Amino acid sequence: MDLDSIEKEPREKTRRSKTTLLVKNIPYSTKERELKEIFERYGELKRILISPFNTVAMVEYVNENQAQLAAKNLAYYKINYIMPIYLEFAPEGLCTASKEKAEEPEIEDAENAGLESKENR
Repeated sequence: MDLDSIEKEPREKTRRSKTTLLVKNIPYSTKERELKEIFERYGELKRILISPFNTVAMVEYVNENQAQLAAKNLAYYKINYIMPIYLEFAPEGLCTASKEKAEEPEIEDAENAGLESKENR
C-alpha cells in the first residue's frame, strides 16, 4: 500500500479509485466482522484493511457499482450508534505497491504501511 500517493498531488487533482473506499472516523471499539457485515450488504468485498488504532479502514469491492452503492448508502452511517463514519473513494494507486510486488503477500505490505488485516492479528 502506497500511503505517499495520498499527498503526491493536490486533493482536487487526485484521481480516485472506483472500487476502493476510505472509511474514516470509525469508533475504536469496532471489530472487523462488524465492518464486514455493514459493507457486505452492498456487494462482494475483495478486502478490508483496518488501521492498528481502528479509526481508519480501506474497503475494496469487486466492482465499482457495489462501491458506489455503499458510498451512497453508508455516508454518515453511525456504527453502533456512536458516531458517523466519513467515506471517500481512495486515491488511485493506493494499492498498486502490493500489486507490483507479486512475490510478497499483501498482508506484509499492509503491515509495513501501518495497516494490517485483522484476520492476521
